[in-house]
Amino acid sequence: MLVIKNFDQLVQKKWCAFTMCALPFFILLFPFLIGSAVFVGLDTRQYPFYFFYNDSLTSGNSFLWNPLNYSGFPIFVSITGGFLFPIFFVLFKFLPYIEAYHWIVFLSLALSSYGTFIFLRKLNVHYLGCFMAAYVFGFSQWIWVGDVVIMVTMPLLPLSFLWILELSRGKNYPIFLLALGIAYGILAGMFNYLLETIFAVGLFAIFLFFYTWNSGQFFFCSKNIKTLYGSIIGVGGGIILSFYQIIPTLVYTPLSAGRGSIDHWGAVSGGIVWSDLFKLFSPYFDPWFLNGSYERFYIGIMPLILFFASFWFKKSGVIRFFYGLFFASVFLSLDGSWLFWILHHVPPFNLLHLSFRWMFIGWFAAAVIVGWAVDRIMAGEEIRYVPKIAGFFGILFWGLFGASASVFTALFFFQERILGLLKNYFRDTMYAATSGGFSLEHYYNYIDRLFLQTKNLIDITNPMFFMPLIFVGVGWYVLSRFRDGTIDRLMFSRLIVIITVFNLSAVWFVYSRSIDAGVLKTKPAIAGFIETRGVDGRVLTFLRKYTEFEKLQIPAGGNEVSFTELSVLNREMLFANTNLLYGVESAEIYEPLMSRRMARVVALTGSNLVWFGSVLAAESGTPQDKAAKLETRKNILNFLNIRYIISAYPFDDSVFPKIFETTILPPYNIPIGVYENASARPRFYFASSLETILQASPSGNSLEDEIAAFEKLKTISEDGLSIFVECEVEKIPNSKLNPCENQIIVDGKGTIEAITKKNTISVLKTSSQTPQFLVFSENNLPGWKAYIDNRETPIYTTGSVYMGVAVPEGEHEGRFEFTYKTIIDEFLKRYW
Repeated sequence: MLVIKNFDQLVQKKWCAFTMCALPFFILLFPFLIGSAVFVGLDTRQYPFYFFYNDSLTSGNSFLWNPLNYSGFPIFVSITGGFLFPIFFVLFKFLPYIEAYHWIVFLSLALSSYGTFIFLRKLNVHYLGCFMAAYVFGFSQWIWVGDVVIMVTMPLLPLSFLWILELSRGKNYPIFLLALGIAYGILAGMFNYLLETIFAVGLFAIFLFFYTWNSGQFFFCSKNIKTLYGSIIGVGGGIILSFYQIIPTLVYTPLSAGRGSIDHWGAVSGGIVWSDLFKLFSPYFDPWFLNGSYERFYIGIMPLILFFASFWFKKSGVIRFFYGLFFASVFLSLDGSWLFWILHHVPPFNLLHLSFRWMFIGWFAAAVIVGWAVDRIMAGEEIRYVPKIAGFFGILFWGLFGASASVFTALFFFQERILGLLKNYFRDTMYAATSGGFSLEHYYNYIDRLFLQTKNLIDITNPMFFMPLIFVGVGWYVLSRFRDGTIDRLMFSRLIVIITVFNLSAVWFVYSRSIDAGVLKTKPAIAGFIETRGVDGRVLTFLRKYTEFEKLQIPAGGNEVSFTELSVLNREMLFANTNLLYGVESAEIYEPLMSRRMARVVALTGSNLVWFGSVLAAESGTPQDKAAKLETRKNILNFLNIRYIISAYPFDDSVFPKIFETTILPPYNIPIGVYENASARPRFYFASSLETILQASPSGNSLEDEIAAFEKLKTISEDGLSIFVECEVEKIPNSKLNPCENQIIVDGKGTIEAITKKNTISVLKTSSQTPQFLVFSENNLPGWKAYIDNRETPIYTTGSVYMGVAVPEGEHEGRFEFTYKTIIDEFLKRYW
């Protein structure tokens, strides 16, 4: 007992409390922290960006412009990633990118947990309740644990509540800390969660403004005015401190494909539905026949019991606030929520999509309530309806266990017969109407797959079903022992905290999608082949998602496709951003602020990463139909400098000959071919002919201008290097080489030598007998300037998306340069 008493005193010390809060995450993340494991899924999205960031910092290159994706794009302009955050800069400059990434994730989780602990201690909650709340919130985003932009936003929520609480108690330092926190969130965090955090903290500040701690009643109290103005100053200060990140975001957002592509009703979709309630007990319950949300809706069995038991405890005003915050978050998260729809009409909340994300706030409120419930138990309050709660969990445990055992036994004897009946029924009644060109065997495999997914929902041998069921049983047992007096209050409180840690850790571990980090460092066969070719040109990944579905998921039938297999497919096809890991240029990008003009063009090519415009990949028809359609768009592929098409589906050899093939993922043996478009245009060239079109608006950014230029591009010649430029009616510069004012005659004859080619600067030597028009096949986006012999020259939007400049006859030095200062100039011009 003396040892336990000393331990109770020890864990209340700050350093020990932080260690206890961080320890579960350190253990779970240890393989990641030493660089031996990576999260699956992020190998295609985020790791490549941070590899590029790390490589740019260590090589002395600039990370401001990424020329390897999407014909060039500045990945730092999104308020996600932390590329302009000083701490990220230091970590990624001096640590390998994998270790730096994971240490940021770990520290964020540890600080989230500890921040929650400290907040509840300031509310005078018993330390066991503080630990319970710390673990509940720390694990609340377990499904997104590998996503660094979500993880880095998490600590800001409990810490901001802590600072507002301290501010209401007369302290001044929280204003400064709140400003730093908001700046940190803008620079490194996820915009959705940051905005939700500011909203929730604002509500808390208003609540405290009217709340008197002594009487527990609401009334206007002028001495608490600091709570309001302090929070406003803190948030405003954070915005000012991080304005150097906000500027490029404001410049690029109006140009993005995401702007205006989702209406108010569309934004309401994706919320939680009635079937998500099952996830309260089994987080992996996500059947294919129910349209559930991404939200896992799971905080552990013991926290769930305490949350419902807390309804009958005597509540303070602060706890009532968190009840209100929780239920407001639930209402905002509902699929088709009117509350979310109304809020979505209020700037800046109109920028938020996917209503289920409001549960980020809801789970923090739930964590506070659960921690407070432990405090009430330690204070001697009775848990009402314990026998009924224990009985419910007992019935749930034995009912699910019995049902699972029965299904397992039945399928052991009759699975093949049931599958045979299903397949025969499909063949006799449905196949003729739904064949779509696919073989009967294709659909038989699909039936096997759906049957397996349904079986796994209640399969006693499936860890994703059995592991949560174990903790339902543990919860029932512990609650029963507490009910009959076998376990006293102190032991019960200690046990439920320990059980919760193991429960949530087990959920994390079973769900964890990880592979060996060495996989990312191994160059795929296709990337190696393209490197040996040494020919300038971009790659296009054709119908990657359909390849997974038809060549991997369907043939797998009753076998589960592993995360490693999906990773191999992504890397071999250089899908999304994986090209960055191997130095290959891609026409695609996974990026929320991808430019709208280029998105329209890339949509025509069969990319699975564009959701805007006439998306070939989303059209009806077989993959062979879409391949045939892409062959008719060779003029677009030529213009985009796409030299290699990576595809599991064949093309006509006379159009795109196959120059390489690799077979991956035995026993599926998926053949992935590389098809060459030998007539792809180079990155730099002199146009062989030049045509001009007038823009309807001075800025050239109107929808009318974009569509007109896009339609013009669709008719561009497949042969030669002809081009067209867009001319701004009111801003035609006075120059004899102005293609808009004086229709200069060009023939494309001359030489171009690339002297320097870095991320943000290209230096060229040009020579020609007559004036020419130089095309630079990278996106004409804010930040670029061009110079001829060190004199600035206008950049014309060329072919609707690229850059072009007029070059005099003779020998000259041309320079294209991308700078942050030019973005600031664009911001000032646009908004001032």
